[in-house]
Amino acid sequence: MSQIIPLEPKPLEPKKKDVTRARYTVFCCMGSDCVKNGAKETMKALRSAIRDAGLTGYVHVIKTQCADKCKEGPVLIACSACGHGPCGAVWYREVGAKDVDCIVTEHLANDEPVVAKQFPAKAK
Repeated sequence: MSQIIPLEPKPLEPKKKDVTRARYTVFCCMGSDCVKNGAKETMKALRSAIRDAGLTGYVHVIKTQCADKCKEGPVLIACSACGHGPCGAVWYREVGAKDVDCIVTEHLANDEPVVAKQFPAKAK
C-alpha cells in the first residue's frame, strides 16, 4: 500500500519587482552635488547590502533627482509601507558607502532608524 506524504507549502518569496510586498521604499538622491559626494557608490553599496541581508523584494530602491538638500548629500529617504515600521519618511544625510550597512541592518531589517545619520529635528 502506498503512503501519502503531505507536502508543506513553500513560504511565498516576493518577486524582485513586486513593489506591493515592499516594506520600505528608499529614495536615493542623484542630484549633481550628491553624485559629487559619492551617491553612485552609496547606491551601489545600498543595493548590495539589501541583497546580502536577504531583503530583495522587501525594499524597493528608487533613484531621484535633486532632493534640495545639496549641502547634506548624499541623501537617502527611507519610507515605510503603511502599517510597517516607523510611519512616514526618515531622511538620512551624508550617507557614504560605509554607512549603508548600518542603515540596512538597523532600519530596513529591524525597524530602528539610525539617529546619528538623520537630519536634525527643526526647533518649533
